[in-house]
Amino acid sequence: MTLLTRLSIVALLAAAPLCGASLEVELPGAHVAGPAGGIVMWALKVANHGQFMVPTSLSYQTLQPVGTLTDPFAALFVVLGAGQSATVAAYYEIDTAAPPGYVSMGQLALTYDLFGVDPSNPAFDPDTDLLSGGIVLAVDVSVTVEGTEIPEPGTWGLLAWGLAALGVRRRGAGAARRS
Repeated sequence: MTLLTRLSIVALLAAAPLCGASLEVELPGAHVAGPAGGIVMWALKVANHGQFMVPTSLSYQTLQPVGTLTDPFAALFVVLGAGQSATVAAYYEIDTAAPPGYVSMGQLALTYDLFGVDPSNPAFDPDTDLLSGGIVLAVDVSVTVEGTEIPEPGTWGLLAWGLAALGVRRRGAGAARRS
């Protein structure tokens, strides 16, 4: 092993604690369901394993959105020191026009910055103390729209025709018995 390779491995190991963070979905789980117009929730545990972590945003990334995510970090300023964690609620409002049975699969993406100094420290300077910005952690999730499907007009027509045919048949059978 060359000296350059050894230095590269040492540099990687030294940098690893800076980026050590995790994002987990707690109960009710990664796959949630609710009615059209309803609100579902994910409980997210954000854990920091090194330096000072400041979550900046949470988004739902999908090709098939069925609603709108409320970003819990838009109204919160959270600083997680080494070894600290926080659990936040991420609320998702399902559109009123979302079709029952539809499943939207995607990822909750947490974007955060890492700082070498606690941002609450009076000596903090965001320009010089920023170690890494715009880091993204993601976790797979899905939203299922609950409800019963409304039959198409053609289905209603077939059902009405079938009931009418049964009524005519019963009426004919009743008349045949009387004679």
